[in-house]
Amino acid sequence: MKRRQAIKNLVIITSAAAILPGCQPEDRGPVYENIPLDRKQRALIDQFTEALLPRGESGVTTPETTTDFVLTVFNDCRSPEDIQKYMTGLTEFQTFIKEKFGSDFGSIGAEKQTEVFTYLSAAEGLSEPLKFFFETTRGMTIEHFTSSEFFLKNVMQWEFVPGRFEGCASL
Repeated sequence: MKRRQAIKNLVIITSAAAILPGCQPEDRGPVYENIPLDRKQRALIDQFTEALLPRGESGVTTPETTTDFVLTVFNDCRSPEDIQKYMTGLTEFQTFIKEKFGSDFGSIGAEKQTEVFTYLSAAEGLSEPLKFFFETTRGMTIEHFTSSEFFLKNVMQWEFVPGRFEGCASL
């Protein structure tokens, strides 16, 4: 009788061990129907935008992350040809980093990331998709920051509508 119970428990444990790794929930974030991204590519874009313009301890908060801003603009406002060129440039960037440093972009360190940015902004022999990926991601990262409430209020000292009313002004 105890042998049957032991075999039953062994079958249950091995079945659970085989099934459980596939049951992990994926935190993929928003799904973009026009952009075929996998988890590694999304993480790469996140690391890329963070390295371009680090948030740090500045206290800048936005309703969405920079990665979500970039991907939403591409998903909603760009043509399928631009999306394809962007995805090709992203793949080329992944292989460039892998060939040059032997690891992924997030683990190469800040100095080498700056070196990569300097090379990409100054290099002449880059392919068109890689250049398109770098320039559009860089431009949208800057646009996301310069359109944030923090930047507009604290740096530009811009007031939102309706502004201020000065009823009694001496002439």
